[in-house]
Amino acid sequence: MENNRIDYIDIAKGVGMLAIIWGHIMLFGWSYKLVYSFHIPLFFCLSGMCFNQKKYDSVWQLIKRRVQTLLIPYLIFSLVTWLIYVVGVLAFHNDTMQNCWYYLLQTVFAQGSGGYLEHNVALWFVTCLFVVDVLYYFISKLPDWANILVCLLCAAGGILMSSHYYNITTLPWSVDSALSAIPFFAFGNLMVKKLSHEKIVQSVDNHLLIYVVVTVLLTVFLVINVQNNGYISMGHNCLGDRTWLFYLNAFIGTVSTILFSLILSSLLSKGILKRTITYIRWLGNNSFYAMASHLPLKAALLTIPARMLHTNTGSGLCSNIWISLVAFIATLLVTSIVIQLINKGKELFAKRKQYK
Repeated sequence: MENNRIDYIDIAKGVGMLAIIWGHIMLFGWSYKLVYSFHIPLFFCLSGMCFNQKKYDSVWQLIKRRVQTLLIPYLIFSLVTWLIYVVGVLAFHNDTMQNCWYYLLQTVFAQGSGGYLEHNVALWFVTCLFVVDVLYYFISKLPDWANILVCLLCAAGGILMSSHYYNITTLPWSVDSALSAIPFFAFGNLMVKKLSHEKIVQSVDNHLLIYVVVTVLLTVFLVINVQNNGYISMGHNCLGDRTWLFYLNAFIGTVSTILFSLILSSLLSKGILKRTITYIRWLGNNSFYAMASHLPLKAALLTIPARMLHTNTGSGLCSNIWISLVAFIATLLVTSIVIQLINKGKELFAKRKQYK
């Protein structure tokens, strides 16, 4: 652990981002079902593991902080990617300006389903996380048993609003998905509250082989089990054909990814696979930028070859595994370059501000 960051958390975020990018490219098959079964629940759980209600004297302090760290960056990325989308529409005529103005309006509504935020749909997660943070601030003040009970009731509300029941998927800021996601956030928060990051890391370091075996078994179980549920997308609050199976797979995938990240963190401390693990950790450290930029970059990369092959940038082109692998690597490379440029720009801005 360095610079007050927790290595295995950043590594887990990096693994999660790799899963998200792959899921947005390879739109078919078992790997698509696999990553969609756990990648968004994983990020809610990791956010819960980093949440500390005691840092804030009031909910207004939390809101102020989250406005700075979530909502302002959300607004900036939404506006920038909307402008890029408009340029693409004017150049390739793949949409109408009337729709573009509609998408810009949806930046305020911030909904993850039904064609909203078409210019950068991955941003739904940002406002949804804001809702979860604020709701959980109040829940975290309860005794643990009451905390769990309220989170289960929230999940029940989210499930009732899911596509499997009443299909209420037009709530602003994906409130329906936020209710469904709260159990994952609470799981991460309560786990760290009981064990602490230091105890978790020490336990894995002391029993590395056991955790490797457990991680492999959980992963194998998940790979087999995800084929038994239907379409899943937390952005749409679509939890599959069997809600209980969604939560089971999501928790198994989240736990196995965190264990895998703890194992990688242990290997990193031993100097094994250093470059690869360091990159994954860096990607996790910059997961917000990766989340907010990879979809427009993917679309830009696939537009020209898709038109040459007379298909679209989604299902038609990326149904081929080899094209998907190339698109994944290219998207990851360009996204990493953009993140580097963003960080460089932030450094220059901070230096200029300091000199003033």
